[in-house]
Amino acid sequence: MDFAAQEAIDGVRFTWNCWPIDRMEAARMQQLVPLAMMVTPLKESANIQTVAYEPVRCKGCNGVLNPYCTVDFPSKLWICPFCLGRNHFPSHYAQINESNLPAELFQSYTAIEYTLPASMPTPPAFLFVCDIALPKEELHHMKAALRQVVSLLPDDSLVGVISFGAHVNVHEIGHEACPKQYTFRGDRAPQSDQVRKWLGLMGAPVRGRNDQATLVGGGRFLVPLADCEFLLEQLLDDMDVWPEAPPPGSRPLRATGAAVGVATYVLEACVPTSAARVMVFTGGSCTTGPGITVSPDLEHMLRTHQDLEKGACPHYSDSCKYYEGLALRMISHNFALDVFACSLDQVGIAEMRPAIVHTGGLILLSETFEGDVTRSQDVFRKSLQRMFARDAGGNLNMCFGAQIEVLCSRENKVCGAIGPLA
Repeated sequence: MDFAAQEAIDGVRFTWNCWPIDRMEAARMQQLVPLAMMVTPLKESANIQTVAYEPVRCKGCNGVLNPYCTVDFPSKLWICPFCLGRNHFPSHYAQINESNLPAELFQSYTAIEYTLPASMPTPPAFLFVCDIALPKEELHHMKAALRQVVSLLPDDSLVGVISFGAHVNVHEIGHEACPKQYTFRGDRAPQSDQVRKWLGLMGAPVRGRNDQATLVGGGRFLVPLADCEFLLEQLLDDMDVWPEAPPPGSRPLRATGAAVGVATYVLEACVPTSAARVMVFTGGSCTTGPGITVSPDLEHMLRTHQDLEKGACPHYSDSCKYYEGLALRMISHNFALDVFACSLDQVGIAEMRPAIVHTGGLILLSETFEGDVTRSQDVFRKSLQRMFARDAGGNLNMCFGAQIEVLCSRENKVCGAIGPLA
């Protein structure tokens, strides 16, 4: 089998297709192009074998049984190629022999997917953070985009809504008869304890508990879509532009950073052990509070690439530190931050980028929220459709909280990794 065919099966491509035989050759390769590999996790391939049981692991290094292992069939032992440790096969492998091999030992199955039994999986949560400091027409198109997203979600998905302008509004969608909203100041960084206290979430769920009543925080701010679809539609209908128009010579007050912070703390309180996405829909620069990009006064120009290179951006460093702090909290809870920025102006992606990249989120830039999926140039709406595509089983083609583990023999070590990793 040639290298291209093997790459198509395994989803792995190496910078070198040969391994150095000694230290001198390894140093020479390192000077030219370092030995590395590019991995495509969960690559879809018709040639990958899927098995519905636990992998057989080496008791010494935790390596997995594979075609490169040496097998002693009479003794029912296998030798790990990484640590050379000898391991006994489990009892359900008692019938294996040279003509009756498990899938892991077939030479053509160098990549295998294990489907592990899940114990009461919790549905993913989607918290929509909506910018309402927009022109009325843009807000109308943004709400149409949100309706499109809602129509693509599974019925058991947990959904919540936060809107923001100069302040941040957390909408309670768990009570159809009496919907409420809680308002937080947008000009200061929110604190986790304050958000929990003001939202009545001090009895927050404990990490490790996965029952539905605990995860949804009493069903007030994150609710299964099937239970709140009508109320969510009504909320979008009633959502209006920020009532305070900016004075002449000023930009609209937009507390994007505070809104992302409040969203993070709401998810921490409601779904600390469940996967979740904070999906920010914004149409302008953050002009107040943490994560600020530019002053509201139009006399202050937006920063340029030259300003960033010279360190002449007064807010850049503090804003980056703020989002880096949020990124650490999101990573610890398996949350992802997505930003859909539709504006001809800068919106502060440079400051938000660490939180987006390290959590495995998405960045989508477009000129406007207006769109029509029938138009070939409508990147925004088509990207939304692709994000919520389904697999052959009807499940969202979306993964959360993935962990990549690389095992090497004792002569080698992993020097680092690049990509959307934390």
